[in-house]
Amino acid sequence: MRCQKTKQLSDYLEDQLSVQERQEFEAHLENCLHCHEVLDGMVEDVYSVDTMAEEELLKEPIAGKIIERLPDYPLGILKPKTIEEAASQMGRKKRGLDLMKKSALALASIAAVVAMGIAVSPSFATYVTGLYASTTKNVSPTASNSIISTINSLDLGAKQAAHNGFAHPLSLSATDQGITLEVKEILADPLRIIIAGVTKDKDGKYLEEGFQSWDGEITFRNKDGKILNAFYSSGGKREAGSPSPEQFNWYKRNFDDYQVLQRQLNNFFNDEHPMPDEFIVEFNVTEIKCQQNGVLTRTIKGNWNFKIPVDMKKAKNATKTVKINQQYTTPQGTTFAIKEMKFAPSGTLLVTETNIKNSLDRDMYSFQILDEKGAVAASWDDVRSAYPDGNNGYTFGKNVIRFASDIQYNTKNETTFFTVFSSLDQTEKYTLRFGEINKQEKTNFKTPKLTLESLAEKPVTVEQNGSTITFGKAELKKDKFGDEEVVIDIKGILGKDIVEVEGWEAVDEHGVERGMDFSGKNSKDDKGNVVMDGKLSMDTAEFKIKPGKSVAAPPDKEIKELTIQYLYQRKIQPDVSWEVPLQAKK
Repeated sequence: MRCQKTKQLSDYLEDQLSVQERQEFEAHLENCLHCHEVLDGMVEDVYSVDTMAEEELLKEPIAGKIIERLPDYPLGILKPKTIEEAASQMGRKKRGLDLMKKSALALASIAAVVAMGIAVSPSFATYVTGLYASTTKNVSPTASNSIISTINSLDLGAKQAAHNGFAHPLSLSATDQGITLEVKEILADPLRIIIAGVTKDKDGKYLEEGFQSWDGEITFRNKDGKILNAFYSSGGKREAGSPSPEQFNWYKRNFDDYQVLQRQLNNFFNDEHPMPDEFIVEFNVTEIKCQQNGVLTRTIKGNWNFKIPVDMKKAKNATKTVKINQQYTTPQGTTFAIKEMKFAPSGTLLVTETNIKNSLDRDMYSFQILDEKGAVAASWDDVRSAYPDGNNGYTFGKNVIRFASDIQYNTKNETTFFTVFSSLDQTEKYTLRFGEINKQEKTNFKTPKLTLESLAEKPVTVEQNGSTITFGKAELKKDKFGDEEVVIDIKGILGKDIVEVEGWEAVDEHGVERGMDFSGKNSKDDKGNVVMDGKLSMDTAEFKIKPGKSVAAPPDKEIKELTIQYLYQRKIQPDVSWEVPLQAKK
């Protein structure tokens, strides 16, 4: 299939889209093969530039960590052929995981972090060499003047922890090429680290570009200088002597005038590799990439080196772990075991073990966490194009700290989910209530030939698989990039227990296949059926893949007719009902 949306990939990964555009593009990424093929090409470009990166990325723990980075970039469904080709290119072994899933997502994630401007790791020797030019001055932490507590775009958990005195002011600076980087504040607890800094020019002013990315090498060391390696789940064991390129694990954003770096820690330390009370984050910045309106304006190369102290004692003492150990099996055999909740200053972690195999069409689920009055304190919705609650523009539920929520792989038959919410009150009693569990299934929905000119006056309604979908007015428009596209009005009511349809495609009268994108809204009618109301869009150009690029070829003939189909639907498993108290066992 061809796709008109590929050109938006960089804007999406750089967070340059509006909330509505981002939601629409996230839904598109769920089922677009073409975009994944373009990502594969981007990865090939990376390898052609840096052969050493290939050697590093083929290592199992690194691949695992790249996959754990995925939750910030919903990359959707890849077709088997593409996955098999990716697996062949990467040449990785199947170590207790689904090779097709792992290879495809690793490729996609590498492309994502490269598109964000995060440099591919150079030799590990750089981790232990170099001069450190940063200067440190101890400042007593105060909640009232915390930077992190004032950054509007940060989640509530981070701001609450900062307000409660867990943010530590710093005065670290390094200057090169007339540019000064300053590390102003750090917040750390057993769930994550947040570092806030600023970039200034030689006159002490903020750079004119609204977006800068600090790229380089990051290493954790204990107070004695020994490198700390993350515990990565690879068959339950970490491969000894294989350090990870830490830059892949940091979530970098510009908020207001601050460069904010975040890293989750629930996948770094565990019982076998306990978190020390104190350690150092070494950050050797080698590039500053500046963007304005989503366009790279300049890359500043230099050396800005920091040793950032992390004191965990206070946060560790304030963190409480509650063992739950409750299990439920659905009538269809899906097992969920709620293991524990961890209440930390910046958020609350829920650990769930399941027998869900982490395949591309894995079961998805939702649940709510209710307080003692029955109000929803937090919720998780694993269906990415489900119904947003307005929390932060994403559709993953209420109070979810998305970048810190991920999947940890144990064996090929089990998956552990880490879900992190903005801080819940550890003195309250909560109840977890399952909402739904659904699974992707193939379907055969297909329209007859639709004559585009007549759709405005004679909409076509198709009833299949219990769903009724009407195709209305078709228009030829130009998108914001100046490319022509066909836009068709669409409304529909999905069948009983069907929550989503995916994989829209179209074939014109000349036999050319193209991908289609649905943009609009989903709601529910009074019977509980999903109601679709929006538009399908399709670029008139035929996209052809070249190494690392997609080239649009204008159609040779006018498009007058289309046959439209979707390939998959998600359906709720019936008779799922479970509530479990989230409190310490007596």
